[in-house]
Amino acid sequence: MPRSSLLLFVTSLGLLGAGACFTGDAALDLPCETKTDCGKDQICLKGFCSEPGAEPCGNGLVNTDEECDQGPKNADDGACTLACKLAVCGDGLVGPDEACDDGAANAADAACTELCTVNVCGDGFQGPGEECDDGEDNGAGERCSEECERTGCGDGMIGPGEECDDGAGNGADAACTPVCTTNVCGDGYAGPGERCDSEDRDVCTEDCRLIAFADDMNTTNNGWDHEIVSFPPLPNVPCEGKGHCFEDTWIRTPEVGTLKGHPEEGIGTTYAWHSGNLSDVQGGASSRLISPEIDLRGLDAPISLSFVHRFSFKEVDGMKVYADGSIVEVSVEGGPWEKLPLDGYIGEISNDYSTCVAMTLNPLVGELAFVGNVSSWLTTAGLLDDYAGSRIRLGFQVGSDCASYGMPSMEGDVEWFVDNVEVIAELP
Repeated sequence: MPRSSLLLFVTSLGLLGAGACFTGDAALDLPCETKTDCGKDQICLKGFCSEPGAEPCGNGLVNTDEECDQGPKNADDGACTLACKLAVCGDGLVGPDEACDDGAANAADAACTELCTVNVCGDGFQGPGEECDDGEDNGAGERCSEECERTGCGDGMIGPGEECDDGAGNGADAACTPVCTTNVCGDGYAGPGERCDSEDRDVCTEDCRLIAFADDMNTTNNGWDHEIVSFPPLPNVPCEGKGHCFEDTWIRTPEVGTLKGHPEEGIGTTYAWHSGNLSDVQGGASSRLISPEIDLRGLDAPISLSFVHRFSFKEVDGMKVYADGSIVEVSVEGGPWEKLPLDGYIGEISNDYSTCVAMTLNPLVGELAFVGNVSSWLTTAGLLDDYAGSRIRLGFQVGSDCASYGMPSMEGDVEWFVDNVEVIAELP
């Protein structure tokens, strides 16, 4: 438009005055001060004539209902969107300084956080695939690991309240228990170096040794048996009036004479197995007390035997020559009896001074045995390592020759008391 025409148009606008108007779209987007400066049905918006409700986003002017307008710089990834809205987290558009924006789906547990950051381990938001996320507090020994995995017993990391954690290596029989405590005696888990771990004192000692067998003889016979082992022609015939006889007189009895040295000393009455007094035996013979079967299958060495006993056996004129005595034996799986070596044996049974009428020898002649007399109970121990993995019976054999018969110099009791037999799987 020539300069003279433009001046004429502007002058015409000025001549309209208040309340004047003109029709058409000629004034659209032209500068204005009031609505009357624009055409019919036009409004003056922020200094320019515009159509009501159709303010042009992108014209570089912030019109009605626009939060911004950067003209050609408007962009959905810009500070001002194509809809002339300020870019904010949660609008569904990835704006400046935003790594993501899923709109209403943004959440602390979503792929895109409420701060429009990608949810990653260590950001303090527990996102998809994460068990936890404590941000800077993630790490070894904490509630949440550096990999955003919840620390717990069995994950291989020592977390809060855990003494240890070997992961898949945790176990009732392992150094670290299933509840992530160090395996120690008394915790209920039989760990390394322990044979058992139980408060049941019938099966486990306080120091975690396994009780394979124990009998204090105080209840019933509990499967014990006894027999004559070797005898002259008239076995088990009362010796009264006989010139040659032997009886099996083993009995469980509370008549033990003394409890000095006994584990139950001072407690009260105790029962023990008693061979009977063999002082009237006329001729060499022996009898055996036999334990119930003791199952050592599944056990390995060391396995110990212990028992308490008291005995009185003749000694010839105080010359340390022993005519009577006893030994301990073992039978494996019902097989033959064999003598058990024990450090507690005292001396050898001899027949050097025997003048028995029948001239039959003590069957234990020549054996290293328990001999002589003791005034209090003794505790004797030995090892059963050679019998690990087997079922055994223990035999307590007592042998005599002719006792006091015909020899006043050899008068005295011939008897053996046996009590509190224990077989223990010792600590490795």
